[in-house]
Amino acid sequence: MAFSQLLNLWLSGMSLWAASAGIAADLLVILAAALVVPPESRRRIRLALALLSLHVLVLIPAPLMDAAASRWVRLLALFLLLASFARAGFLLLMDGVVGRRLAQTSRSHVPQIFRDLLQVTLFVFAGLATLAQGGVDLSSLLATSALITAVVGLSLQETLGNTIAGLAMQAQPPFGVGDWIELDGGRIGQVTSVGWRSITLWTNDETEVSVPNGLLAKSAVLNYSRPTGVIRRTVRVSAPYAEPPHHVEAVLLDAIAGVPGVLASPAPSVVTGLFGESGIEYQLRFFITEFRTRDPIDSLVRDRIWYAFRRENITIPYPSQDLYLHSAPTRTVDAEDPVNDRMLSLGRVDFLAALPEQALRDLALSARRKPYGTGEVIIEQGEAGEEFFVIRRGEVAVLSGDREVARLGEGQFFGEMSLMTGAPRSATIRAVVPCELVVIAKPSMQEVLASHPDLVARMTAILEARTNALNDTPGRSLTPDGGTQRPLIHRIRDFFKLA
Repeated sequence: MAFSQLLNLWLSGMSLWAASAGIAADLLVILAAALVVPPESRRRIRLALALLSLHVLVLIPAPLMDAAASRWVRLLALFLLLASFARAGFLLLMDGVVGRRLAQTSRSHVPQIFRDLLQVTLFVFAGLATLAQGGVDLSSLLATSALITAVVGLSLQETLGNTIAGLAMQAQPPFGVGDWIELDGGRIGQVTSVGWRSITLWTNDETEVSVPNGLLAKSAVLNYSRPTGVIRRTVRVSAPYAEPPHHVEAVLLDAIAGVPGVLASPAPSVVTGLFGESGIEYQLRFFITEFRTRDPIDSLVRDRIWYAFRRENITIPYPSQDLYLHSAPTRTVDAEDPVNDRMLSLGRVDFLAALPEQALRDLALSARRKPYGTGEVIIEQGEAGEEFFVIRRGEVAVLSGDREVARLGEGQFFGEMSLMTGAPRSATIRAVVPCELVVIAKPSMQEVLASHPDLVARMTAILEARTNALNDTPGRSLTPDGGTQRPLIHRIRDFFKLA
C-alpha cells in the first residue's frame, strides 16, 4: 500500500492498525538513532520522543469529536508524527552515520549552520506533507509564498546576505571554533561561535566582539591556528653603529635562550633591518605555539634583551640633539663613586679580605657590574668558566641538576673555585629576581696576584677552610675541588702561572 494511501486511511479513521504502524515505525527510528548516536548526543533524542508523545495525546480524543473537528485534530497529530520522524531521522543520519564517518577520517564535525538548515528543511517537508493531506493546493501556496519571499528578501537583504555568507564560509571554512584569527583593521580574537548571521570573537581584553558574516566574506582573514599552530613573532631593537652586527646578533640569540614559551625548534634567528638615523635595527624572530600569551612572551623577550645589552655595554640608541646652555657656575654634589661601591661589595668576600686596600681597589677598577633578569641562567653546571660573582643586589637559586639546593642573596658570592683554579662549574645558578652582580675575571685577578705573590698562601688557607666547612654540611658543598687530590695552592699557582 502506498504511503499516501496509508495517510488517507489514517486520517479518515478507518484503520486503527495504520495509526499503530506509524507509531511503531517512529519508535523503531528513534530506537535506531539511540543505538548509533554518540552518548553525548543522545539527549537530543528527547525532542523526537516528546513529539511522539504529543502525537498520541492529541490522537486519543479524536474519535469522540465530530467529523470536521476530528479531521483537524488528526492533521495536527499527523504533523507531530512526521516531525518526530524528521527529528529522529535527522539524528540517525547526522550524528549516527555522517558523524561516525567523519570521526573515522579525523575530520571535524558538521558545522552547526548546516545542521540547523537540514533540520528546518525536514520540518518544512513534514508541514507541507501535512497540508497536502489536508487538501491544501501546494502550487497556489508556493506561488503566494514566492511573492512573500520576494518582499521579505528586499526588506531583509543585509540579514540574508550575512546568512548566505555564513553558508559559503561553512562550505569552505577558513577557520573553526577555537582558532585565533585577525581581520582587516587589526582586530584579533579567538573564535568562540559561528552562527547564521555572525561569528563571535573573544579578545585578549576579555571582551566579546560580534562580526557579521557579510563583513567576514569581504575581509582577508589571517588564521594563527592553522595549519600547525606554530606562529613566528618578531621583536625589533636598535643597536649602535659602532657594534659589529655579528656581535649584536650573537647577544640577541643568547638573550632569548630559555625564554618560557619560545620554541627551540624552529630555531630563533636575527635579521639586520634598517640603517636608521640613530642606529641599526635588528629583527629578532622566534616561534611560539600559545598565541593567547603572545604579548607576555614578547614582553619577556624585550626584558631579556635589555639585560643582555646592559651586560655587554650595548646602548639602545635613540634620537638625540646637542643643546648648549650657558649659566653661572654652580656647586654640584659628586655622584656615587662606582669604584668605592664595587670595593664595598668585594670587601665582603672572605678570601679577598687578605688583599691590601690598593690591591682591592685595583680589582674593583677592573670589575664589571652585570644585570640579570628573572629566570635567566647566569652559569650552567659543568661548563668551563673563569669568572667570580658577588651579588650586589637580588637573589639567585643554586641548582644541582633540576633540584634547587640553596639560595644566595645580597653580599653572597659564587664561582670562586672556577676563578682561582679553572674548575668546571659545580652548579647551575639562575636569577630568582632581577639581580645585579659584580664580576671578576681571571685576567684581573692574575694582575693582582702577580703584583702580590705572597697573597696566594693566605687566600688559599681561607679558601680551604671555608671549602672544608661547606663540604661538612650536607647538601651545601657548592665548591668542590674538581675531583683532584692535588693541593689547592699548587692548582692556583699553575692556573695563574705563578712561580
